[in-house]
Amino acid sequence: MVLTPDKHCRFIWADKPTPKLCGFKLITGHDCPGCGMTRCFVCMVHGNVLEAIHFHPWGAAAYMLLLIQIPYRIYALIRLRRGLPNWYFPYWMQFFCVFLGLYFVQWFIRLYYGA
Repeated sequence: MVLTPDKHCRFIWADKPTPKLCGFKLITGHDCPGCGMTRCFVCMVHGNVLEAIHFHPWGAAAYMLLLIQIPYRIYALIRLRRGLPNWYFPYWMQFFCVFLGLYFVQWFIRLYYGA
């Protein structure tokens, strides 16, 4: 995917644009909690971190969490193949709940201030 000068995403292999509106926005007229996430991920892939944060404040963190999953899953598979117990991060659920809470707080702020 690439960003066009008018800040819309396009599939490069098909030269077709991604949908401009999500179902939530079509029904309610408001941005959904994930609005801007696709453009944010495209910017992160291209190394434009500040532009990515502009599109979605928590998108860059979500992108990094996804990237961390690749080596973690490879490591977990290696441990399982060796018969070792899976590595477990004990505070994962608390971390996830805080991240999700902050994700929705920023959405409410954007809805309230119209950012």
